[in-house]
Formats: sequence, C-alpha cells, structure tokens
Amino acid sequence: MFSKPKRRIVLAIMLMLIFVLAATLGIIYSTTDVTVKNENKEMLQLFADSYYSHGMPLSSPGGAQAPMDPEGDLHLYQLTTFYAVSFDEDGTALELLNDTSSYKSDEELIAYAKSLMESGKSYGIEDKMAYLVTTQDGITLVSIMDNAVTDNTFHTLIRNFFIFGGIAIFVMFVFSYFLARWVVQPMKMGYEKQQQFVSDAGHELKTPISTINANAEILKRQLQDNVWLDNIIYENQRMSVMVHQLLDLARLESNSVVFSEVELSRLATATALAFEASAFEKQLTYSYEIEPNLKVMGDASSLEKLLSILLDNAISHCNPNGAVQFLLKREKGQIHLRVSNDGSAIEEEQMKHLFDRFYKQNHDRSEDKDHYGLGLAIAKSIVDLHKGKIEVFCDKEKVIFCVSLGLQN
Repeated sequence: MFSKPKRRIVLAIMLMLIFVLAATLGIIYSTTDVTVKNENKEMLQLFADSYYSHGMPLSSPGGAQAPMDPEGDLHLYQLTTFYAVSFDEDGTALELLNDTSSYKSDEELIAYAKSLMESGKSYGIEDKMAYLVTTQDGITLVSIMDNAVTDNTFHTLIRNFFIFGGIAIFVMFVFSYFLARWVVQPMKMGYEKQQQFVSDAGHELKTPISTINANAEILKRQLQDNVWLDNIIYENQRMSVMVHQLLDLARLESNSVVFSEVELSRLATATALAFEASAFEKQLTYSYEIEPNLKVMGDASSLEKLLSILLDNAISHCNPNGAVQFLLKREKGQIHLRVSNDGSAIEEEQMKHLFDRFYKQNHDRSEDKDHYGLGLAIAKSIVDLHKGKIEVFCDKEKVIFCVSLGLQN
C-alpha cells in the first residue's frame, strides 16, 4: 500500500505517461482519418477529370483512362468501384455508370445522385460511400465511390488502435508502478527515519523534562521567590508542551490511530463549554451553534484536539472586545465545522504557510507566548487523517477556519 506522497508520485508518473500515449494515439488517429479522406477525394477528383476528358468509362474501375501515379505503379483508383451520374443544366440525367445493381438500381442511383447534387455539398461520405459533385461546361457530375473496403480497413485500424493502445497503457501503468517504487524508496526511508527520530527524541526528552520540573519545584520551596528559577520552570513547561505536540504529530502521521464511531456533536459541545472561561477572561463575545446527533468515524482524542486547537487559536488571535463563533452542522452529506473570530486579514502569502510546522503568521499579532506554530500543523494532520479538508478564509475583518468531514449515517 502506497503512502500519501508515494501515491502522488505514482499518479503523476502514470498521468504523464498516459498523456503522452494518448496524445500519440490521437495524432495517429487524426492524421490517418485526414489521409483517408484526402485519398478518397483525390480518387473521386481523378474520376471526374477522366470523365470530363474522355467521357464516361465503359466500366468501373477506370479502365484505360485510369491515371498512373508518378512512379508508374497501378493506382488504387483502378481497384475501386465507382458509380456516377451526369446532369445537364436542367437537372436531366445524361449518362450514368452503374455496372452492378447490388448497390442501387439505375432509377434509384439517379434519384440518389440528384439528392446529393441538390444538397449543396461538394464532397462527403454517406453510408460507406464517398461522393464528389463537380460542374464543368454546364454538366454536373456526381461521382460516387464504394468506400466499404477503405472504411473496413479504417475501422480495423481503429479497433487495433484501441486494443494495442489499451495494452500499452496497462504496460505503462505497471512500469510506472515499479518505477515509482524505485524512485520514492530513498524518500520513503528518509521520511520514516525522520518520523522515527521525532518519536524517539520526544520520548527521550520527556524524562529529563520531568526531572528538571521536579527538581525546580523542590528548589522553589526552599528558595521561595527567585526570578531565575521561575524562568527555568516556565521554559521547561514550554518545552514539555512542544515535545508533546511533536509526539502528537508523529503519532498522527504514522497512522497508528484506531477509528471508531464518534458522536461529534457531544464532543464539540463539551469542548466549546471548556473555552467559555477563556473567552470571558479576554472579554470576548463567544457563541456556538452545534447540530445534535452528528457522528463520524474517527479517533475521538484527535478530533477533540482538532476542536481545541481551532477554538484556542480563534480566542488567542481575536481582536480586543471581538467575537468568536463556533458552528457545527450537517450540509450536503458532510459535517461542516466553522470557527471564526474578529481579526486582521491574513495576507495571501501567509495563508500558504499557515499549516506549516513552527510557522507563526505574525509574531506581533499574539501576545500569548505559549503558541509554537505547531497547533495548525497538527489540526491539518488530524483532518488529513480523517480524509477531510481544512481551509482558511478572510471576510469582512473576520478570519474563518472551515473543516469538512465525512458523515457517519
């Protein structure tokens, strides 16, 4: 089973190869079609020229009047069955060529030729018959050529075209599959080593962080107020939060979570209530609207973290005396989560990096030093893990985060 980056590379290689093959086959098809039509028209024109020069041939093919190609070889013209009717200016049939009645009787051929003459088209293909209407010295000649052999040959070409084209696409698919495996193998190994390093380093750092915190607390009891010791405790707590967030990222990207049915409405209500105090402390207008009985297949702890990250981010970056709104509803067969706050518009260039690790959109915008630029990266990983979509918009001095998740019926 391919990982997400690997699937993208496989898909890109496949699409590139299929595009090249499809373009090649398309060029072959179109050029062959044009060549066949030009050849038909050329042979009909040869027949018409022969008629105006020598009169109606005694039989079809062209016989003695049949032209030779520049190299003197027998032209395909001489192997083709022709039918023809000539008309005067009043539309009266003068001569006709109809060696066999297997196609049409003489009367039917005259009526058919007259309909082609009156159609206003000089050339066309109809019912496996190619026709050409020419006029010279007041005589209109309707030349009709049996195109069945050429048409059958062309259809055989098209059939083989799709058969062997399909085989070629399948071969290219298999080739691109193994090529992609070979190409991304070093990338995959590097990515897995990176994830393993983050996980191992995080677990190893937890022990010294806990030890430093315990020793600092003991020293604090003995030294009472000490600005240096307070700084050690504060920075150690920051390091602890950062390590836990990195471990969360590693866990999410390793796909080690187990999905089950989660009642998202109840989870969202509990999370929203937990942030009322934070909003009240910052004197913000805080409101939420949650549709009941919305369920998803997912990881409850990860989804709770997603809700917490978005609400914490909205409250932390909201303008003074602004408003924070939280909405969860069902729409078009999906669950839509929307968290908005009153805040300065985010520049388009910043939006491109908003979900990158350790990225802070504006260092002067937030006074909360407990944010490290990992929260939104974790949120995006959680949404990706649940096959959802997360987006950010700015509208009328509001910053809006929108999440779409699949609905569990």
